[in-house]
Amino acid sequence: MRPATFTLVTAPAVLGGTYLSYRMGVYGPPGTGFPWQVILGAFALAFVAALGLMAATRRSPPRPLNGAGVALELAAVAASLLMPAFLDAFEMPLTFGLFALFGLRLLRGTEGDRNAAAVAVAIDFALEALLVYRGSYAYRYALVAPLPLWLPAVWANLGVAARRLYPLLPELWRPRPKDSGSPQLSA
Repeated sequence: MRPATFTLVTAPAVLGGTYLSYRMGVYGPPGTGFPWQVILGAFALAFVAALGLMAATRRSPPRPLNGAGVALELAAVAASLLMPAFLDAFEMPLTFGLFALFGLRLLRGTEGDRNAAAVAVAIDFALEALLVYRGSYAYRYALVAPLPLWLPAVWANLGVAARRLYPLLPELWRPRPKDSGSPQLSA
């Protein structure tokens, strides 16, 4: 159940950030439409990542998160997905900001967090390099290579968040107890 739930939660979130980046002109080429390969890739890689997270969290579970921890992880996800859409023309400051966010998040990180980040970066690099090579799209601002420098930081942050939030997925489907003490109207 967790791999399917993870896929259904994460792929649309990543696609939302990707589509916003597309609409903001982060990548193109212009007039070609949103690349359908990105949609297939997002769902396929989310499912593969879920299988990996299932095995990894059994071996080395992440620290439990409280409400503030969950909020911080969701804020890191939002920042990682939204900042490129608005700041891609400023590649170096964006790269620095996203890597700084990643570094701050690893101050209390574990080896599992670092491994999740490394795997997320490697998987995304392989997929994005293939899609750019095949001409599905090209990034508008990439100073050094066909892929922008900030891209590994985005996926490193998403990898850490995925590992830390993955154990919470069963909570999405757990039935809530009915409130027996609800106020009753009296006649």
